[in-house]
Amino acid sequence: MLSEFLYNQRLQKTLRQSKSTTDPNHHPRFRAGMPKESPVYQKNLPVRISISCRLLLVKIRHTVPKILLKCYSFDVRTDVEIIIRPKKLFSFKELREIWKYRELLYFFTWRDLKVRYKQTSIGVLWAVFQPLATMVVFSVFFGKLLKAPSDGVPYPIFVYTGLLFWQFFADSLSETSNVLVKNQAIITKVYFPRIILPFSSVLTKLVDFGIAACILAGMMVYYGYTPKASSIIVLPILLLVTFMAAVGSGLILASLNVKYRDVRYILPFFIQLLLFLTPVIYPAGIAGKYSWLLALNPMMGVIQSARAVLLGTTEINWLLIGISFAATSLVMILGFYAFKKTERFFADLI
Repeated sequence: MLSEFLYNQRLQKTLRQSKSTTDPNHHPRFRAGMPKESPVYQKNLPVRISISCRLLLVKIRHTVPKILLKCYSFDVRTDVEIIIRPKKLFSFKELREIWKYRELLYFFTWRDLKVRYKQTSIGVLWAVFQPLATMVVFSVFFGKLLKAPSDGVPYPIFVYTGLLFWQFFADSLSETSNVLVKNQAIITKVYFPRIILPFSSVLTKLVDFGIAACILAGMMVYYGYTPKASSIIVLPILLLVTFMAAVGSGLILASLNVKYRDVRYILPFFIQLLLFLTPVIYPAGIAGKYSWLLALNPMMGVIQSARAVLLGTTEINWLLIGISFAATSLVMILGFYAFKKTERFFADLI
């Protein structure tokens, strides 16, 4: 009410001032009767019309909202609770959203590569050092001293072929399980598809795999192994199976690591134990009639098939590749389900 009273007072003052300064009928010099046909009156007519229109617009602007509020009055509640419901666990919109944020996926991958090798003396050669040094140690102790079988091929190239795929899987799994905790600052501040982070971690390790594969190519030239052109098409399938195994297992462990930080302490021991349960340093046939137990491990089919393709140790077992692909697909689905089920709590628990 006070604001309305002040507005009326200001409006009346404006009217008085406008009449005394611009209106010829109210000017002291023209208060005497002046015909409307007078040139002076006609000269000031546009001023009179413009002021009248402006005042009319001011009145309309302040009165129309009040009339509308009276006609369409409603109660304003301040205790309204807004609930944002999560999306479905899986929909094709998720895939479109990942494609929409593909540039962010590229940025995360490039950022991890730059941070890892920045201010290092040998740079990306660190991606070669770990599998190469492990191959030398295994070749000395298992190849020379223990005389471990290697399916008739030199033990160094035999073990390096297995280490190449195993190192890609193990490093991807270790990095993916901790990716949400490592990026907690951006997760709690900005929205983006969280599943991009695990994919970026695995893609980073895929670059390391490509660099380390150059050493394997040099060893194949040195030992005189040339794979068949028709069998090389199997390598992308094996790489895809390894990628799916790392992503699926990493999604499950990343979801658990957000709530239970024990995962980062258990995982290194689990990876080390799994190394000896996978035919990396020995052939799969060494288990005899219990070889089917090793087939439960998807990486067993990948490593054995990689040796069959590159070194010709055995024939390509398509059934074993199919079992590994089916197992990793199941792990991928379970990992995606666990990740989407717990994604709504990431920002609160991380």
